[in-house]
Amino acid sequence: MLFFSALDANFIKVAELTTSPQWAKCFHRVLKTLPQPMVDYKELARYRNTIVEWLSRFDDDSPTLPTTALE
Repeated sequence: MLFFSALDANFIKVAELTTSPQWAKCFHRVLKTLPQPMVDYKELARYRNTIVEWLSRFDDDSPTLPTTALE
């Protein structure tokens, strides 16, 4: 699965994202708590639960670093 960021027009595979533990943890939390209207708008409904479940192994519930300090 690829994710697209409209801000910088880059694609990244979820597996590549998980090479950074901080990014994997943050992405898990963002995707898990994303409001349903945004999930629908971004057309993530089909894959969201599967990805959230898969990313959960990277989230140990410890605090995350500030965005500017991410790897």
